[in-house]
Amino acid sequence: MLSAMSLLSHMALAGTRITVILSAVHLGASPAVIGLLSALQSLLPMFTSVWAGRWMDRVGPRFPMLLACVMTSVGILLGFLFPGLEVLFAVNLIVGTFTNLFLIANQGLVGLYGKPEERVGNFALNGLAYSTAAFIGPIVAGFSIDHLGHSLTFLEMALLPAIPAVVLILNKLEFPPREKPHAQSGQRTGTVEHSTLALMRAPGLAPTYIAAALSQATWTLFSFLMPVHLASYGLSASAIGTVVGIFYFASMASRVFLPWIARRFTPWQLLLTSFGGGALSFFGFPLTDNVLVITLLSAWLGMVLGFTGPMLLTLLHEASPPGRSGAVVGIRVMLMNVTQTLVPLAAGAVGAAFGVAPAFVVLGLAMTGGGWLSRREDRRSRRRREARGAH
Repeated sequence: MLSAMSLLSHMALAGTRITVILSAVHLGASPAVIGLLSALQSLLPMFTSVWAGRWMDRVGPRFPMLLACVMTSVGILLGFLFPGLEVLFAVNLIVGTFTNLFLIANQGLVGLYGKPEERVGNFALNGLAYSTAAFIGPIVAGFSIDHLGHSLTFLEMALLPAIPAVVLILNKLEFPPREKPHAQSGQRTGTVEHSTLALMRAPGLAPTYIAAALSQATWTLFSFLMPVHLASYGLSASAIGTVVGIFYFASMASRVFLPWIARRFTPWQLLLTSFGGGALSFFGFPLTDNVLVITLLSAWLGMVLGFTGPMLLTLLHEASPPGRSGAVVGIRVMLMNVTQTLVPLAAGAVGAAFGVAPAFVVLGLAMTGGGWLSRREDRRSRRRREARGAH
């Protein structure tokens, strides 16, 4: 049930994202304006994610999830009721803020279901739902824009989060018991242990947070720049939505096999594969204008990036202090939103001045650095396991 709710929530986000971008292109917006539009999805979450995680640790996830679904529908409806470039800024601000709230609650919940050894499989299943939504959302939105227009596509997207809202109102989702924080974890506001900085410095969390920010930059830059890149070739909304959808389909497909793969490799080894393999795609995008080649590179990128989300969440929950999973996930989402805010702004400015190719190259270099970080952390984790075995 939770994975189905995740699918609908994220399908609304993915479909609305590309609808907003293509609506802005249709209205003559520049890459810089589109970059600002995309950045607004993450502006408020950048400041509220850690607070939201702590709030959920206190009150539980049900009411925040319900609020998120209702407000997401309301935000998307604005695009239907008041067509225009100015309204698109409000749509992205509201939708980004409240789908982020749902995401934090969702990822905290998944880590609480089942036994610790089932965690990778649970995150893979939930990640599969997100990838499926991200695959279907752009395709549905693209075809809807071509056949129904931008306005009715917003109405279509607004109906999706209303379904999980009904599920929550009717109490049809079973919530697992909540963990209680240990007394020594420091729950008093202002204590060192309670601070965001202390959590970020906790063993195993800091490098995972760095990898999470880099991973999010990759997803963000692709979903923002690829529609602009392909629109410059004169492709239809359906074709652009299909290429973006294939990227997410490949990530979905890789997550089907992830539980089996994860039994044979460590999380950091899979992250090394993701960053190293992804760098090849970003270096390749500027070298060709062949849509088929771009589609194949997008599929490869989606396949290797499909590993990142479940592996990063597994690493975070393993290193999370008891009863603090909401705060730990909140910090991750905060960093994701910082990335989602800064990357579109920077890439939009670069794209307006020099085209999109330099942004692709810079991210390729950054992903190469992520591969180096993953290799280093894998070696460290091996040494720690060997040291424990020696004792």
